[in-house]
Amino acid sequence: MDNPDWADPPFDSKQVIKVRELKVEINMRKMLTSLGKEFEITNILLDGVQVTVEKAGISSTSNVGMIMDFMKPKAHHDENGADRA
Repeated sequence: MDNPDWADPPFDSKQVIKVRELKVEINMRKMLTSLGKEFEITNILLDGVQVTVEKAGISSTSNVGMIMDFMKPKAHHDENGADRA
């Protein structure tokens, strides 16, 4: 996964995380019996994981922090303008 390209100043390293191997096991029976509408992940294996954490300065947000903030659910508003998750 590449570092955020919207960082100002940009980060030194190209990648935040590098994974040599990723294996995901799923419950095929559940997927087939639901005709693909449901699936269950039974195991996730990551091997050769390298994480690079960078900060541009003492008071700045790290590259990992920027990604976590970006992945947070955005607030939605109902018909009355109130915030919903």
